[in-house]
Amino acid sequence: MRNMRLFLLLSFNALVLLEASDRQALLEFKSQVSEGKRPVLSSWNNSFPLCNWKGVTCGNKHKRVTRLDLGGLQLDGVISPSIGNLSFLISLDLSQNSFGGTIPQEVGNLFR
Repeated sequence: MRNMRLFLLLSFNALVLLEASDRQALLEFKSQVSEGKRPVLSSWNNSFPLCNWKGVTCGNKHKRVTRLDLGGLQLDGVISPSIGNLSFLISLDLSQNSFGGTIPQEVGNLFR
């Protein structure tokens, strides 16, 4: 019984750390959006649950970011390399925005 409790506690802590990793990646992404356009992403802060952020969809089981739908928000800036840390991401829509620069090579880390 004690081992089971320890396992559950460790599993929960791991999930919390992984969600924090997704949160940090998205906050870094937001920091690269031009300042005048950031209000569109105002829900992207530590007061809102990550899975309730505008354009963010999480998986049911692990609450990791699986979709990022920011199409048509007229954002500009650059695409942060941190996007490559969203290891559960299966869909990324950045259409109808004006991001400059190059696509970060870290996007290649997204194998899903």
